[in-house]
Amino acid sequence: MIPLWKLKREAIRLGRKANALPWYFRGRLRRWTYDRQRASRLTVTEGAQPARPEMAVLLIYQPAGLIASTFLTLDYFADHGVSTVVVSNTKLTPADRARLAARSHLVIERPNVGYDFGGYREGVMTLLERGGKLDALYVLNDSIWFPLARDSDAMERLRANEADVVGLLMGNAGKPSPDHEYIQSYFFRFSGRLIAHPDFARYWREMPLVDDKYLVVHRFERFVSRHFKQRGFKVSALTHWSELADSLARIEDEATLRAIFTHQSGVAPKDYNAMAARLAAGDSARALRDDLAPRVANHELFASTVHAHPVLLMDMRLAFLKKRIEAQHAELVRFGLLERLDPVIQAEIAAARPEDSEPAESV
Repeated sequence: MIPLWKLKREAIRLGRKANALPWYFRGRLRRWTYDRQRASRLTVTEGAQPARPEMAVLLIYQPAGLIASTFLTLDYFADHGVSTVVVSNTKLTPADRARLAARSHLVIERPNVGYDFGGYREGVMTLLERGGKLDALYVLNDSIWFPLARDSDAMERLRANEADVVGLLMGNAGKPSPDHEYIQSYFFRFSGRLIAHPDFARYWREMPLVDDKYLVVHRFERFVSRHFKQRGFKVSALTHWSELADSLARIEDEATLRAIFTHQSGVAPKDYNAMAARLAAGDSARALRDDLAPRVANHELFASTVHAHPVLLMDMRLAFLKKRIEAQHAELVRFGLLERLDPVIQAEIAAARPEDSEPAESV
């Protein structure tokens, strides 16, 4: 018999899918309307940084005021010769606007139309409209801590990767097949070759502006890298979802494995059903790991890589952490991993509220 929670989840999914269709067409109309009014709806502030061959677009949404990790990201890019266009999907205070302008190339304030991808589009289109040859373009949002430390080698790893679209993490939406893989949308690096291709500007110019979360996730977040891959461009990421199974297989310490499985049971209902009873019975965590290994390798379990235990993520050399996964915070402290993170991130973790935590999804 199919579990009730599965039936409820499928009913919700189908309802969202049906509701998304009219939003897709309305999104095209909304884009047309927005573009006609665009100039009057933006506040653009020139910043202190010059235009450079490598640029970044950082999308932020911080209505309560700027957080310190925003400047950690800006400074990291600047230290590596990258100038940043900050796009804020909410109005900034004069003080916050000035702080951002002092450490960026441009600050663009816009209404929150189209969620993150509306903001991405604004930054990308602004740079393309201003002209100039770009060797690389980084596009990211403020849902992640990046870098994790000021001496992170993430930029060197990104630049060494010769793909046209490079991300920090390759996911698969719970479907372990190359056809379903996609770069997680909180960070992209686009190559100069792709930027110069007409399809790059066309993609952003023709993007519908939608405010339906289901459609944004399934039509944009999961399809940016697929779109360009289908057109012959190479796609890659610093970390691949399949590496989690390898990382889990390397851990032999019983207490660490038990902590990993306990954490996983708390963030994913399917994983709870597979692990909780055996953990409660006192079964060997190593035996549980070995028994579950095929399901982990197939991404049936541990389907949301970013929600996994930080011991696994650090072993995988993940170059970022999602900000709103409160269940990871105590584990970072417990396993002595917090000290690896920049003090700015440590402070934001200390101030995090459990009610702001982000639920797990198959990514």
